[in-house]
Amino acid sequence: MRSPYPHARIRTIDASAARSAPGVLAVLTGEDGARLAKPLAYVIPPAAYGRAASLPVDRPILAVDRVRHVADGVAFIVAETAQLAHATAELVKVDYERLPEHLEPLARPSGVPIWVGAPDNVAFDWQFGGRQLCLELFGQATHIVRISLSIPRVIPNPIEPRAAIGLYDPHTDKLTLVSDPQGVHFVRGVLTRALGLPEHKLRVISPYVGGAFGSNIYAYPEHALVLLATSMVGRPVRWTSTRTEAFLSDTQKRPAASTPASKTATRRKKGVGAMDQKTRPRKQRTAQTRRRAPACQPIVALMRYGERTVGVIAEASGQRVIIESVDEAGRTFRSAVKWASLTSLDEQLF
Repeated sequence: MRSPYPHARIRTIDASAARSAPGVLAVLTGEDGARLAKPLAYVIPPAAYGRAASLPVDRPILAVDRVRHVADGVAFIVAETAQLAHATAELVKVDYERLPEHLEPLARPSGVPIWVGAPDNVAFDWQFGGRQLCLELFGQATHIVRISLSIPRVIPNPIEPRAAIGLYDPHTDKLTLVSDPQGVHFVRGVLTRALGLPEHKLRVISPYVGGAFGSNIYAYPEHALVLLATSMVGRPVRWTSTRTEAFLSDTQKRPAASTPASKTATRRKKGVGAMDQKTRPRKQRTAQTRRRAPACQPIVALMRYGERTVGVIAEASGQRVIIESVDEAGRTFRSAVKWASLTSLDEQLF
């Protein structure tokens, strides 16, 4: 059972009617989850990306006192059939107090932040490149081209949705998770820490990953919930995401709002137009990260190594242009593109 609101305080949850319904084997709420398991550990501590101290943002397997996104889990129902479990969810009564919602990726101070430790809704700063060198290059610019880009949040949406089966062997007192993660050891480590188990007590099997696009790297609350549920009811417990759940609860790719800029200077060599290009990374904050902006959209074709490039020189040679990229470590890369692909760019810039 999932929250219909992006941000709300949970006043009360009444699951008594659901627990007494025919065919229902178990009902877990946030209080049960907090009693039985620790939150799932944050994958990358924010301190690793410039924040002075880590944030208390480990993810509870079910929301305890607050929901922080649409489809945040508030109850887990185990029944004889999936249809019965879905029907029983209607019997769980949740009293929500809606809180201010944060729908834009740009960070801003908030009276009621999503996480108490991050009042500006910024998880961490993430920067690449040589700032001082870029400022010097821009100071020498003949032309500066800027463009504002906005990339919406991306839903991975693999054809096969996430699924998990929890198995408990009372003879060995061991658990098995059959699921579709993109790597079993990391998932096992996160889950055993949350469940308070030594790693040899949990086996994770990933027979078929299917499509994932990065969304199945993580340990999800549903993984922990099927393991807890199978231990409680003494039977295998299976959960399969619906398409709607996948849209709302799968880990999504971050949105980005950026204002990249490119420095250019025009010169002529043997009657052929050529350009010196320098790119300055611009820092842009989002609700999840302050991420380095990409190169200006029309110049992306030239910036094959643009994520770490601080200088690019393009020189004409016959019908091709040789592009030399130098990153902040002083390493040089060379590539070639057809001159025809640069002519329209030259006209746009000058």
